[in-house]
Amino acid sequence: MSRQKRLTGVFFLGFILFLYGSFEICNNKITEPLFPFQVTPFREITPNDAWKLIQENQGNPNFVILDVRTPKEFLKERITGAININFYAFTFNQDISRLDKLKTYLVYCKSGVRSGGAIKIMKRMGFKKVFHLSRGIEGWEKSGLPIFRGP
Repeated sequence: MSRQKRLTGVFFLGFILFLYGSFEICNNKITEPLFPFQVTPFREITPNDAWKLIQENQGNPNFVILDVRTPKEFLKERITGAININFYAFTFNQDISRLDKLKTYLVYCKSGVRSGGAIKIMKRMGFKKVFHLSRGIEGWEKSGLPIFRGP
């Protein structure tokens, strides 16, 4: 087969996949990625959606709530079940790199700034599924969701 025919075939296949993807997106039928090598993107979610996610994953050892505030902030108040890794610690990158990259993470801080930075680092490190709590624990509290207070 000539090189031109192979390139035409590859182009045609790519065009068909593009059309199929466009059709599926326009009809809101996508429930899974179009290509198996795509990973779930990092997403920002509202406090109410985060609460639903937590409820759906109660008892799931592959779901982690990650608070990236300081230990002092964490001890004062937190989402029940959260673990704490201080974004400002010199060992933050090392601490994050020890986490299982295949687990699902819900990451938050006070307002969303530190957790946004943490998520960028996690993405570079190869984490596969991370949710970012929009507006942090402040948004969580304003939504009237439960907070664990005290040590």
